[in-house]
Amino acid sequence: MYPDTETIFILPPSFADLKLRLNERGLDKKKTIEKRLAEAKEEIREGQHFDHLVINDEFEEALSDLKTLILANNKLSKERQLIAKESISRLLEL
Repeated sequence: MYPDTETIFILPPSFADLKLRLNERGLDKKKTIEKRLAEAKEEIREGQHFDHLVINDEFEEALSDLKTLILANNKLSKERQLIAKESISRLLEL
């Protein structure tokens, strides 16, 4: 429908971080968190095919990455691209 659209996938640095974040929120029951973590694996498998990967490791850096992609319409630095690719590899190993 939008042929010039570029997709952005925001991912956690690790499943341990994702699990910790979900637990620390205190909003969901344990069973709900387990379900969300299981669903996250499939979402990450699909997300690796997006045009851009943004790692949500440090909020300010992730925000800067998004601004770079959206507002400046630039590519992320090689270092940030590498961090995202390494994270997605680790996330998909599980």
